[in-house]
Amino acid sequence: MNKKYDVLIVGAGIIGSAIAYFLSKEKIKVGIIEKGNIGEEASSACDGLVFLQSKKPGISLKLALESIHILQQLQDEFERDIEYEQKGGLVIINSEIEKKALSQMVKEHQTIGLDVQLLDTKETLEIEPFLSKEILGSTFCQLDGAINPIALTLAFAETAIKNGVIFYPSTEIENFIYENNHIIGITSTKQEQFFADKIVLATGIYSNKLLSKINIQLPMKPRRGQVIITEPIAPLLNHALLSGRYLAAKLFPEMLEDLTNPLNQMGIGLVIEQAKSGNLLIGSTREFVGENKEITFQGIEYILKHATSIIPSLKDINIIRTFSGLRPYTIDGLPIISKLDPFDNLIIATGHEGDGITLSAITGKLVKQIVLEEQLSYNIDKLNNKRFNKIET
Repeated sequence: MNKKYDVLIVGAGIIGSAIAYFLSKEKIKVGIIEKGNIGEEASSACDGLVFLQSKKPGISLKLALESIHILQQLQDEFERDIEYEQKGGLVIINSEIEKKALSQMVKEHQTIGLDVQLLDTKETLEIEPFLSKEILGSTFCQLDGAINPIALTLAFAETAIKNGVIFYPSTEIENFIYENNHIIGITSTKQEQFFADKIVLATGIYSNKLLSKINIQLPMKPRRGQVIITEPIAPLLNHALLSGRYLAAKLFPEMLEDLTNPLNQMGIGLVIEQAKSGNLLIGSTREFVGENKEITFQGIEYILKHATSIIPSLKDINIIRTFSGLRPYTIDGLPIISKLDPFDNLIIATGHEGDGITLSAITGKLVKQIVLEEQLSYNIDKLNNKRFNKIET
């Protein structure tokens, strides 16, 4: 059976679902195909932090600010509770080099008008009394918060489907149908054919596997994140927490050069948040291990060592589940949102790695604008895949 659409989206994770939602509000016929089901990959194997202070001033921070504004509006529109709370976020400082780096980042954020404060140990413990007295302080941003990533993905997808988007689960691409520089459609492994005027790939770590069918490869690879879920407990945290180590390494990459340090091997950038249910989510590693999703004893051990050094009382809390997800990493840390040359009707949105949840809403809006050839809300030349032509790898 042949199926014809104005736009066909491939991938129903957080990014594909957000794109489907924004396109569903237009008077066009939209289909979305997914090799599994909605949000089964990285979107359901990640934390829910929606942070601004973790972004460098520039395009990432601009898009994050707009995305948060959209999310504030969507939580009133969606029928499903996405559990979005802007309770503020803390980046915990554990070393002098972290303090130096984060002090610099605070100044940069304040210069552009983002309200981020540098707190000393006493000030930090006043708002988070269960933290270790050994920490050196923190940075605080009231606009930071957390969301339920699975609920958000489902809300985008459910609303899109309610608005008329046709969803095809368990449908995997076999190949593209194209003539010269124009994609006509795709065939599935079930021998179904889908035709569309424009095709959007929101396929995360699987993008290169699909693009290899049309002789395209992007400098992107999977990065594993192992995560821990605890039993539900009484309120322990007033804010979502992020380790300063990861942010400091952005400014001082030499911090990660010592590979005898297991934290450097694992790429651990600690996140701790408490869900509405009372469960704590603690993560995560940031490992390059191909498409291996296995949970490792070493990974979980070092996450817990890092976490308990910041919140000592975690030693008395039971773990009920561990899981891992593969996030699409790009070599410059920015997502890819653009048309994909040499094809004139192929669009890609991938490479968000740890920013997929925060940037989901604005990505959906921008891709809608690209598809409809509207004026873009922001100049996103820095997110065009052509930028990699200038990078030696």
